[in-house]
Amino acid sequence: MDRKDLALLESVVGLALPATGEKALLQRPHSIDTTPYLVHTNYELPLMLEGRKPFAYFCDEPKSPWLQEMRARFAPHVDAGTMVLDTFEFAQMCPTTAGGEKEQRTLYLTYALPGEEWRFERFRERCHWLFYNWRPWTDEDEREEGLLLGYSEEQCDWWLANRFRKVFAQA
Repeated sequence: MDRKDLALLESVVGLALPATGEKALLQRPHSIDTTPYLVHTNYELPLMLEGRKPFAYFCDEPKSPWLQEMRARFAPHVDAGTMVLDTFEFAQMCPTTAGGEKEQRTLYLTYALPGEEWRFERFRERCHWLFYNWRPWTDEDEREEGLLLGYSEEQCDWWLANRFRKVFAQA
């Protein structure tokens, strides 16, 4: 937005924006922002560096620019030994709407703090089973993933009672 557009936005919303030449991102509040505890989403790296998060993962197509960006962000910390990286990839042939088949590939980047590497094997087992034996995601899946990521039992309880069911009820 240019300064004229920002002035219009200020008048419509009744908000005074700082008059700086710096870029800013305006976005709508997300429902995840109402969670009564710090949610790791988009804060994985700083929370791991602070020792507050033991495990993180990212997955996408192997050539995804976003995935490469995540790898680059974490690389200095892996190189320094403050985090451990494990990668794995799954592939399978999937039917297409045209009646043929197409290979689906998913690459996982998983990071753990030193001493938390046990999470790699359990996470990989879960992903493998779900990738090759698809079934609907359950409360138990959500809880186990939350615990692997480092959320407490109480935080998982809150998530299941308040957010998880609402997200899937709207779908």
